[in-house]
Amino acid sequence: MTEDKVVPAMSTVDILIIIGFIMTIVITLYKVKLKHVSINEYYIYGRKLSSFNLAVLWAVAWVGGASTLGLVANVYHHGVSAFWYVFAVAFGTLLFALLLAPRIRKVGDKLNQVTFADIIEDRYDVRCRILVTVINLLTFILYTASQIVAISYVLELTGLFSLPGAIIAGTLLFALYTARGGLTYILRVAYLFALVIISGGLILTLYSTQFMGLKDSLMSMPGGSWDMFGWGWHNIVLTLVAITCTCLTSSDGYMRCLASRDERSTKSGLLLASFLIIVMTAAFLLIGLYTRLHFTGPLTNYEILGLLWLEMPHAIKGVLVVTILAVILSTADISLMVAAANMSKDIYNRFIHVRASQEVLLKASYLSAAFIAVLAGIIALVINDIFIIIMWAFKITTISLTVPVLGAYFWPRGQANSAFYSMVASLTITGIWIAFKLNQITGIDVMWAGLSISMMVFFAHSLLVKQDEECFRKSQAYCRIKGKFANK
Repeated sequence: MTEDKVVPAMSTVDILIIIGFIMTIVITLYKVKLKHVSINEYYIYGRKLSSFNLAVLWAVAWVGGASTLGLVANVYHHGVSAFWYVFAVAFGTLLFALLLAPRIRKVGDKLNQVTFADIIEDRYDVRCRILVTVINLLTFILYTASQIVAISYVLELTGLFSLPGAIIAGTLLFALYTARGGLTYILRVAYLFALVIISGGLILTLYSTQFMGLKDSLMSMPGGSWDMFGWGWHNIVLTLVAITCTCLTSSDGYMRCLASRDERSTKSGLLLASFLIIVMTAAFLLIGLYTRLHFTGPLTNYEILGLLWLEMPHAIKGVLVVTILAVILSTADISLMVAAANMSKDIYNRFIHVRASQEVLLKASYLSAAFIAVLAGIIALVINDIFIIIMWAFKITTISLTVPVLGAYFWPRGQANSAFYSMVASLTITGIWIAFKLNQITGIDVMWAGLSISMMVFFAHSLLVKQDEECFRKSQAYCRIKGKFANK
């Protein structure tokens, strides 16, 4: 198994299920009457998302390849403790709902913000905007690439595609409708994807417990399978911090809040999303336990999926494929859209063509999405590992953005220079840590080093340097402080 690739046969039923899923996407989008007239409609749906809209969009965006295919593989290696990844996503969503969502919506509406970079510039300055735009563009290209890798796993597994062909097909599958339809198309297919994920998960759960014998063999799992800390404290804490911080600072979350109709919808939608995330991933935890019980290793992620595929009957294989495709596409499309916003709105419109018409900006958005999809596909070809790609995206976001972004809303003394120096210092120490392999020498992960430097620089500068009147005025809107400026 470890030497030869498994290319299981596809039955007519499986192929029909997959074709039916793709045709349903096409029909769903065909029925949408679409005519964008502004960039606000394209990226933030005209600020009219309901709480349920937001819940579905957030849940399907965060239930991606790492929390499904990656979860199966991690449960195989580490038992149920691998579910900490999903807990971290749900917990981060819950914190975002309670701490940030209403503030983001209120300030965003007042200042007519569209993207995450708009928020950063309004709170700090244009230098911070540029740096945040570059960071976000890099991380969301990585997010998109990680989902393309996940799609390629599934499509190659069917035997219908080679790896390069699977990557090209997977990229085209979501890039075309995302580039054309923006958040309008993404929202429409999000409901379809959520329905497929939940119903597919129920079918897979029923099959794994009743027909794969998992129900009767759960108590005879290999040693450590039920140890919630079997993944190791270091990995668990690292994952919890990285994902929670990413939930609190990831620009796609801010854009979804800016798209909601009001503060109440934003908060209630995210509370529902945290519950949906657990529901949507439960089936993959059970499947992972089955692989741990029945497969001997060590095995790679692809080999685990291949063995699982061989044991599944026809029709169930089709259900597995469309469920995973729904999971992956729902994350890939929003990642691609946010990266396109970075290029078209935050770079082109802000610095190159400031007075561009709405028609020109929409064309720039279409082209940006297409370009980023191609770039992400190239990265997927070079680095064909979901977890390596996505964990680096999480770490970059956590290291560079956590402190200045949270400080924007909760630290009234936070200044533009504090935020800028903090991001520069954290990225610099990250580069040094990687270049000189200090992770191996010191035993300290690069995330802890970068996050620590970011905190020290941000708070030290903001405490030691007097706050000017403009900074105080900005902090009043974001941090909900009252009173007159007094420079002491």
